[in-house]
Amino acid sequence: MIPGESIFEPRDPETRRRQALSLLNDYSHPWDVLAEALQNSVDAINRRYRQQLANGLNITLDELEKVIETTADAVITADKVFHDNDFTRWISAEYLEGQRDRWFVALSEVLSKTRDVVKSAYENAEDQYRGRIKVVRDDGARKLVIRDNGVGMSYDELKGAVKKGVTYKRGYSEIGELGNGLTYLVSACNRFVLETCNGVERSSVGIENMYSWITGTAGLNEPLSSPVKLEPQQEPYTQVSMESIRTVESDYPDIFDSTVTTERFVHLIRTKTAAGSLYDCLRFPVFNTLRAKGMDVEIEDHFRGTTRSAKAEFSYRVPGQVLRELSYVPPPQQPAPPLLSLHEARDRLRQHRDIGGNSVEHISIYTSPAGNILYYIGFVTDREFYRRTSKEALVCDKPESDDLREIGRNDIIPGIELGVKGMPTGVIVDAPSTGFQGYWPNFHIMILDNRLRFDEGRKTPVGRRVALYRDCAENALFYEIGTEIISRAIKDAVVALNLAQMAKEASSLVEKRLKVRSPLDYDKVKLQNIPKYEQDVIALFHEMIGAGVLPYYQSLDCSSQ
Repeated sequence: MIPGESIFEPRDPETRRRQALSLLNDYSHPWDVLAEALQNSVDAINRRYRQQLANGLNITLDELEKVIETTADAVITADKVFHDNDFTRWISAEYLEGQRDRWFVALSEVLSKTRDVVKSAYENAEDQYRGRIKVVRDDGARKLVIRDNGVGMSYDELKGAVKKGVTYKRGYSEIGELGNGLTYLVSACNRFVLETCNGVERSSVGIENMYSWITGTAGLNEPLSSPVKLEPQQEPYTQVSMESIRTVESDYPDIFDSTVTTERFVHLIRTKTAAGSLYDCLRFPVFNTLRAKGMDVEIEDHFRGTTRSAKAEFSYRVPGQVLRELSYVPPPQQPAPPLLSLHEARDRLRQHRDIGGNSVEHISIYTSPAGNILYYIGFVTDREFYRRTSKEALVCDKPESDDLREIGRNDIIPGIELGVKGMPTGVIVDAPSTGFQGYWPNFHIMILDNRLRFDEGRKTPVGRRVALYRDCAENALFYEIGTEIISRAIKDAVVALNLAQMAKEASSLVEKRLKVRSPLDYDKVKLQNIPKYEQDVIALFHEMIGAGVLPYYQSLDCSSQ
C-alpha cells in the first residue's frame, strides 16, 4: 500500500482545509460537477484522436499540437477576411465543407508534407476511432458516473491528477488551464473513485468523505490520496464516479432536483457542458479532429424510481435548434413556418414578401476595435417564445401547467452567453443599458471567445472583457440584424412601442441640441473617412477645434504630474 498524500498544497492541515473551502466557493453552479467531469472526458477523447493522427503523420503528439497552435491564428484570420468580403459564400454549406481542406493545406505547409498525406492520416484516424461518453445519473444516491474511451492516464499521471494545481493540458485546443477540476470533483462529494487505463497501465484511486472533512464534520481526519495499480488491459478509458455530491444553494435547479427530468438533464448537458460543442453551430474553423463523425454521448438516468436511456447530440442546443426540432411535422403534412436566417429575411424584404411571425437567426464574426475576433450566433424572436418553447421542450419546472406564467424556472432564455474553447460556460453577461433596452428580452446570443481564460469564464468576467461582449451583442442586434428586421419579423407589441419611443426620444434630443448650436462649417474640416471607432471621433473633435469650427473649445496642454 502506498502511503497517502494530501491533494492540497499547504503543509498545515487547517490551511489545507481553508484552501479546499476556497476551491468549493469558486464553483457556484449546481451543474459544475457534471461540467468539470464532461470537460475532462471531451479533452481525453480529443487527445486520443490527435495521438492517432500524429502517428499517421509520423510525428509526436507534442509536435502535432504545436503545429495546430501555430497555425490556428492564421486560419482563423483568413476565415475572418473571407467572412468580411463575401458573407453570402461564407455562410454557404460549400464553404463550410471546405474548411477542413483548408486546414489540410495549412498543416501540410508547416509539416512539409503533401496535402494528400495529411488528408489520408486524418481519414484513417477517423475510420479507426470514434469518441464515446457514457453518463449515469442516480438521484437517490446523488451520484454521477462519467466514462469515456479517451486517451486515459498512466499510473504516474494518475498520482498527480487529483492534486490541486496539477494539469497535463496545454495549448489552444485543450480546455482546462489551472489543474483544479479533478480536485474540485474530489472535494464536492463524499465518495470519489477514479479508474483509468492508457492501454498499457491501469490504476485507480478512491477518496472517501472529502466534502464532510472540508465542511468540518467532527472526528474526521483529512482524506488522503492512495492510488493503486490494477490488472492492465489494452483499451484506454477513464471512469469517474462521484457519490453523495454536495448541494449548491443557487437560483438554478440542482442536477438531482425533482424538476430536472431526463429531457431537462439532456438539455443541461448540451447547453452547460463541453458535450454541447459550439464549433459546428458557430462555423468556427478550428481543426477539431472529431467533427467529421462527432461523438456519442449516452445517458443512463436513474430518476425518481425509473430508469431511462437517452442520447445527447454532441452540439450546443441553440434556441433556433430547439425551434427546428419542435416545428417539424412529418410528411405528407407541411412543416411549420421556417426559422429564417438573416440572409433569408433580407431577401424576403427585398422581394416585398412577408417575414412576420418568424424568428431570425444570424451566425457571424465580430472584430473589436482592439482586434479581438469573436464568433457568435444571435437569435431574435418574440418574448413569449422562450417560456413557451421551454414548456414544449419539457425544460422548465412545471411543463404540465397551462399558464406560461406558472411554469417556474425555464431553461431556454434570452441573454448574452459566453463560450470558450468550443464549450458553453453557463455564464450570462448582463445586457448593456442603452436606449434600445426594450429589445434585449427578445434576443439570445452565444459568443465564443477562445482567448478568454477558461476558469475566469466559468465564473463572471470583469472589466474590459464585459464591455467587449456587450459591444459584440449590440453590434449583432442593432447593426447586423437591425431594427427594421426586428420590427418586421417579430410579432411583439412591445417592439412597435419601443420603436415609437426611440424615435420620439431621438427627435427630442436633436431638437434640444439644435436650439443652442450654430451650424458647423464642414468645409473647414478635411474628413478622410467616416468615424467608426471612439478614437476616430476624438481625432475629428480635435480637428474641428484646430479648424476653428468649435470656437468655445480649446486644446489644453497637460501632464501626468
